[in-house]
Amino acid sequence: VGGSVVGGALTGRASRMLLMDAPSADSTDVARHSALDGRLLTPVAADTMYTVAVRAESQDTIGIGIQSLTRSSGPAGEAWFQVYSWTAKDGSVATDSLVMDYRTLRPLSQTRHTPQGSFRVTYSGARVRGVMQLPSQAASPFDTTFDRPVYSSAVFDLHARTLPLPAS
Repeated sequence: VGGSVVGGALTGRASRMLLMDAPSADSTDVARHSALDGRLLTPVAADTMYTVAVRAESQDTIGIGIQSLTRSSGPAGEAWFQVYSWTAKDGSVATDSLVMDYRTLRPLSQTRHTPQGSFRVTYSGARVRGVMQLPSQAASPFDTTFDRPVYSSAVFDLHARTLPLPAS
C-alpha cells in the first residue's frame, strides 16, 4: 500500500501485490525443491508488529500489523494458513489471507481486502490467476505465467525463518 502526497495532502493511494522468487539449490531448475522448508515453522497465534516513523523531532506509530499462522489440512494436503491484518493510523484496515503448501511454502491461494480494493488470487506454480476489484470499477481478471514458480511477498518473514542459516 502506498500513497501520493502533494502539498501535505494525500491525493491518491495504491495497493500492490508483489511476487518473488525464493532461493533454491538451482533457481533455473523449477523441478528441484526450494531451500525453504515449511516444516521448520511453528504455528503463531498472534505476532504483533508496530510500524514506527522515526523523525528527528519525534516518533510516530503509523500502523499495527497482527499476523497469525496455523497449520491446516485441505484438499491438496497439509497447508499453512496465514492471516495478516494491518490497521493504519487513520483507522483503515487491510486484511490478507494466504494458504501455502506446508513443506515448500509455495502459495496456493490468497485474498486481500483493503480500502483501495480486493484481490483474489490462485497460484499454480508459475501461473498466477485472479480477480482485482477496485472501488466503483468493474472486476478485472488477470492470468499471468512467469518463467518459474513464484512466492507471495506476504511471507517474507516466514521465508527468513525457514532458511538454512547458521545459529549465529
